[in-house]
Amino acid sequence: NPKMISYGSNEYSQLEFDGTNFEHQPLLENYSQVWAGKSFSLAMLGGPGMGPGGPGMGPQSLVCKGDSALGQCELPDTITMIMSSPYHFTDLKLGFNHGLLSYGLSEEDTGWPMYYPVLPNFGKRLIAWGDSTYGQNQVPELSDSTRILMTAVGGNHNVVVTDDSVNLRVI
Repeated sequence: NPKMISYGSNEYSQLEFDGTNFEHQPLLENYSQVWAGKSFSLAMLGGPGMGPGGPGMGPQSLVCKGDSALGQCELPDTITMIMSSPYHFTDLKLGFNHGLLSYGLSEEDTGWPMYYPVLPNFGKRLIAWGDSTYGQNQVPELSDSTRILMTAVGGNHNVVVTDDSVNLRVI
């Protein structure tokens, strides 16, 4: 099972996830994804269909550690639910003090019913949180036909590449 080792500057406790260390002690298993911002970090404990104790052993959890003076660790309630489903496309990125999630829901965004799930390979919606000093967590309005092909997050800005079947745009 995957285990996580975190290292480097820990000035804001951004590396202090349960079960991680350098002392060759047993590490907590089932960290499935990790992300790092400037002074905060996120980790997903469990994987799709997995909980902290293994398959079918409870819900996933998204844990944020570190500085939250600008709201970096004040995650919107819907993020864990969206990222926990194996039938959603998700692309999460962190900047210095903000985050951006692009996601697509299988039934709504592919037109296929949930009993025959198809994983979208693009996002349809954006969620942003944290610092917005430069407007970096203000999500642009997108039409229903717009697909989010790619996102990039810088220190205090975001770049989103979209396709609405007419124009390929960089926002």
